[in-house]
Amino acid sequence: MTTPNPLADELLQARRLLRAGQFQQAIDLLQNLPEIHKNEDGLLLLGMVSFRAGQLEAARTAFETLTRDFPQCIAAWVNLGATHNKLGDHRKAIEVFRRAVQKDRRCADAWYNMGIAQRSMKMPTMAISAWKEALKINPDLVDAQLQLARTYSDMKNYGLAQKCLHEALRIQPDLARAKAMLTEIQESQKTARGAASPFGRLVNLDALQQTANTTPRLLSAATRDAEREMLQNLTKPARQAARDLAPLLTESLQQNLHRLQRIILETSARSHSPELLEELVQQTQQIQDCLQTVSTAASRIRAHLAQS
Repeated sequence: MTTPNPLADELLQARRLLRAGQFQQAIDLLQNLPEIHKNEDGLLLLGMVSFRAGQLEAARTAFETLTRDFPQCIAAWVNLGATHNKLGDHRKAIEVFRRAVQKDRRCADAWYNMGIAQRSMKMPTMAISAWKEALKINPDLVDAQLQLARTYSDMKNYGLAQKCLHEALRIQPDLARAKAMLTEIQESQKTARGAASPFGRLVNLDALQQTANTTPRLLSAATRDAEREMLQNLTKPARQAARDLAPLLTESLQQNLHRLQRIILETSARSHSPELLEELVQQTQQIQDCLQTVSTAASRIRAHLAQS
């Protein structure tokens, strides 16, 4: 609950200075107010003005004081986390944003900024989950769609990246950033397809002759039939394992990691979800089994060819 504010007129003036971009004047006004460090609105405004002025240490001090003395002020936690992000202390930022969503799970800004910190910490899957959570709360949060698009693009998942950008453009049809990113991703997709295509470039015959054995393998009909049967027996389980692996990695695992993140953030739920841990252990074993099946088949094929 916000405390009564005896400094309303001065704070109104400080907000006007903030909107006018007169940051230092606003800071001077706020710092000269009596009892400013005991006033919730005044501390929040001082932190915001200091942040906008680039005085990040002063902003952090104001927000830390605010979270200590007024711990239910969600804006203070979000702004403190954003300040840590700006200072490059992303690990600390994640801790602060977790505190924010523990206090208010419906705070889209906390989830969005948590995703920024997680992406900076090279945790793209967790960042994607955070941005999706923000979009559940605020479906019109265009910046979250742009962050998702950029992250999916970095992961070479151009289809999902374009889907996010089309959604952003549905919300804001004239958004220049989304249009520019969409063009960039479409070009990257074309380049990737060209690089992957066996018809994308001519073969360098000189290099091919130096590295490849072009002597034809002379096989009897019986040997060829036996080899064909062996390859079929080896590749059949490998193909099935590869098909099983794809949804495990792209659907089940990502969903359960998202669930795990939510459980970590919900203190009350930490001791009531042993089934999720068991499910993650089972999925990890399934993934390992699939990878082992594919790896074993490939190794046996290579070994056979080396002996031929």
